[in-house]
Amino acid sequence: MALPSSEPERVPPIRAEDLRIEPFRETADVREFDCDCKELKDFLTTAEVADYEKKNLGKTYLVYWQPEGALVAYFTISSDSLRFDYFKSVKSFSIPGEIRTNTIPGILIGRLAVDNRFKRRDVGTHLLRYIAGLALSAPAAARILFLEAYPSALDFYQRRGFITIEHQKLKKRRNRLIYFDLTTHPDWDGNR
Repeated sequence: MALPSSEPERVPPIRAEDLRIEPFRETADVREFDCDCKELKDFLTTAEVADYEKKNLGKTYLVYWQPEGALVAYFTISSDSLRFDYFKSVKSFSIPGEIRTNTIPGILIGRLAVDNRFKRRDVGTHLLRYIAGLALSAPAAARILFLEAYPSALDFYQRRGFITIEHQKLKKRRNRLIYFDLTTHPDWDGNR
């Protein structure tokens, strides 16, 4: 007779090809979306997301699991850049000496949230790969993905290759500025 396990049952991962990603629209029913972070939940389930879209501050995408049609996640991205001097403390990041630049172009992940019912099923990883694909296929250059990660999410991003930027100007912030160098991860091209 098997004893009950104290570990939670591992639910099967969701395959990338079973996700449907579409731009946010005000008519979408997002009221049932629930995640652990009130700020991320409120952004999507109040008028804030529509205001953000109208002011062209970022583009929000809704992510559905196709077999059920359930809203499993969302993310918001925009074009942005980081000052090159932020990278001086990162030994693995370099630009050839003959290239002069003050900023590094990239895609800012303003928000990324997975519904509690679908966490730990690889959805977040699939979305990072998808965003990398968008960045690499965009008509404007993007060298990095970056975001200010909540302390509770830092481990998730670090396990996927994001690196924390340590800079004097950032020390007092609660969230940590992290980046992913698209040139060192050619397999992150968005292909599913």
